[in-house]
Amino acid sequence: MYHYNKNTKKLLLQLLLVMGDEMDINYELYKIFYVVATTGNVTAAAKELHISQPAVSKHIRNLECSLGGPLFIRSNQGMILTETGRAIYQSIKDGVNAFSNANLIFSDYASLLKGTIKIGISTSLTRFYLLPYLETFHKEYPNITILIYTDPSAMLKKKLQTGEIDFLIAKYNGPDSEFSFHPLGELHDIFIASSAYDSLRGKNLTLEELTKYPILLQREPSTSRRRFDAFCRENNVSFDVSTYIASSTLLEDFVKIGFGIGVATKEYIQKELDQGNVFELSVMKSLPSISFGYYVLKDGITSFSVKKLIELLEKR
Repeated sequence: MYHYNKNTKKLLLQLLLVMGDEMDINYELYKIFYVVATTGNVTAAAKELHISQPAVSKHIRNLECSLGGPLFIRSNQGMILTETGRAIYQSIKDGVNAFSNANLIFSDYASLLKGTIKIGISTSLTRFYLLPYLETFHKEYPNITILIYTDPSAMLKKKLQTGEIDFLIAKYNGPDSEFSFHPLGELHDIFIASSAYDSLRGKNLTLEELTKYPILLQREPSTSRRRFDAFCRENNVSFDVSTYIASSTLLEDFVKIGFGIGVATKEYIQKELDQGNVFELSVMKSLPSISFGYYVLKDGITSFSVKKLIELLEKR
């Protein structure tokens, strides 16, 4: 433990008052003092601080003038701390190191050497859309941690609202007072069938004709299901829904084994269509397309890593 004389205590009190009243102005002075005290040499300090030797000397004199007493003994051996100087050095060294560490940490995040991105998105959109972008991003910024949340859209919006995720990629669901929506592409729902319904291949069907066949739909809550129900109401048609299925992937599997005609997003099942496992039915009244994109809080400030990934998505 240090024991200070009256002059040292007086100078320390002045230091605390100056730091409290003029912290923003004098932090650089304390930093210069710290570097000079650490190196013990004005020349070495000037080199480390990237300023001239006269500027270092002037800043030290200004600090000593502000505090009301000498902090160094100038000698041929260099800059030697006075008793007061040693007391101040012990008081500020942890703080200066903390500031320096904070700058380094900030620099790491700004340079994308560190960071975490939390994304809310459905499994289907991840596979169809996001994965290629994540592959590119990960190759360039391998130290960024990416967390994917695949809860239902309503739950993901709550997570976005509370800051548990950084942004949400989802189908557009109308204007929202809390979030801003930025479109990234279009999705198209279609009617699909397997070889069990080959008799319908190539036919241009009406909606009324389709009502004669069993329909497979996703179970609620589902954006696609809500949109299909609205489409049916607008066109005054009612389908015999034979099976409600939890996920779009399972729905495709049920269609393939002949359970009925399914409603699916074309972009999600393009591989199945190309391979001939299912085929698209030609229907006179097409299901409406829908935009998908990313949601962010209107007043939210995203991190460096999130901004970089969003820039990549927007280049598409």
